[in-house]
Amino acid sequence: MNFSNENMYKAIIEIQDRHIEKLNKWMLVLTLIAIISIGSVVAVNDHYQYQITHLKSELKVKNKQLDGLHQQLRRTQYQLERAKKQNVEQTAKIAELTGNGG
Repeated sequence: MNFSNENMYKAIIEIQDRHIEKLNKWMLVLTLIAIISIGSVVAVNDHYQYQITHLKSELKVKNKQLDGLHQQLRRTQYQLERAKKQNVEQTAKIAELTGNGG
């Protein structure tokens, strides 16, 4: 009886060892997948970092250009409004001087 218990323990230990070996293989596979995934993320980030930085720089330049155009538009609108008032005043003055109702 002692002999059969010993064989049973050995069989259980062999089964346990096989399961541990399978788990170790799966852990190795999962570790490799994790390393490849992290490496891919880092590589993609490094690859696009220059483009992101370049686009941010271009965006700053475009924003400055838009600000300049907006200021120019405001000045032009102010000058047009002033010219309109001047024209109205001159038309009224001409009408007054010529006696024409304008």
